[in-house]
Amino acid sequence: MINFNQALIEGRPECARRHGKVILLHDNAPFHIAKPVEDTLKMLGWDILPHPSYSSDQAPSGYYPFISMRCALAKQHFSNFEVGKGLDEWFAAKDKHFFRYVVFINYLKDGRDV
Repeated sequence: MINFNQALIEGRPECARRHGKVILLHDNAPFHIAKPVEDTLKMLGWDILPHPSYSSDQAPSGYYPFISMRCALAKQHFSNFEVGKGLDEWFAAKDKHFFRYVVFINYLKDGRDV
């Protein structure tokens, strides 16, 4: 993780502008929440996005915008630096109705806004 953190900071200048801040989403598997892993994450200053393991709630990546994005970007290949540009273009191509639909679908699923 330490080597990955350094490579991330060196290879992604925008990460350095965020003061090296990384937000990690993991599945809370036992080896992901072991004390040495928690200590390393704390030392690196990474934030952990909470998502309960074995939750009946869907993982954030399963929500409609991510499914739509996965389908739209499936056949495309990006270099590391093109990823951000590709995502920016994908979001910019969506109209306001897409985002209203996302909120509506999530409300129907679990009664909450995004």
